[in-house]
Amino acid sequence: MTDTPPPAFQHSLKPHLTRVGLALAFVLALGTLVRRSDFDYAITHAFNAKRSDTVATIVDSIYLGLQVPYSIYLLLGCALLVGLVYSKTRMGLLFLLTVALAWLPIPLIKALFSRPRPDMSTMENPSGIVPTDLSFPSGHTAFVSALAIALALALAPYVRRRYRYPLVALAMLTIMVVVMTTGVHFPTDTIGSMVWALAATPAIWAILTRPPASPTPATTQPRAAH
Repeated sequence: MTDTPPPAFQHSLKPHLTRVGLALAFVLALGTLVRRSDFDYAITHAFNAKRSDTVATIVDSIYLGLQVPYSIYLLLGCALLVGLVYSKTRMGLLFLLTVALAWLPIPLIKALFSRPRPDMSTMENPSGIVPTDLSFPSGHTAFVSALAIALALALAPYVRRRYRYPLVALAMLTIMVVVMTTGVHFPTDTIGSMVWALAATPAIWAILTRPPASPTPATTQPRAAH
């Protein structure tokens, strides 16, 4: 007697789940390393030093524009776009759920490591933005990364890869520069968020949009000869 092979989607999910496990291990290891350290503060300080009046207007506007409730409006707008492109409300809801689930562990990881924010008082151009939560990993970076990745995945049938990948990279690089120039995050905070989003977002999207398992065809048993 032979075992019934698992549905095809289970095979396709295995690499995703492996990457999620590796990403989680990386984030936990990085969090343990940086929880009581500011060894990468000099990088944040260097970015903040470039915060001229023009740069400040741009980066502060982006940062504050990603605060609640504006981040929710942005997420809902992207979900509406996905729903309209597919002409299916369900796809918009799956997009929204993908971003939400990818971001959801971030506050828990913040609480686990309790890394303090960079010391704004020692920066050349303090922004006046004083976040009330913890530093590692970056919630803004996780949200923007998950949003960009999920949008690229959702629009894959309609937008070529050569356009999608650079736009995702641009979104992630932009938010990394923004949070360091405002002086509210260390670079390792953003790296942890990016690694997590790059692994978790495709996995969640794959799970939520997987096709239903095909029913196993009944096996016809040969009749015994009389």
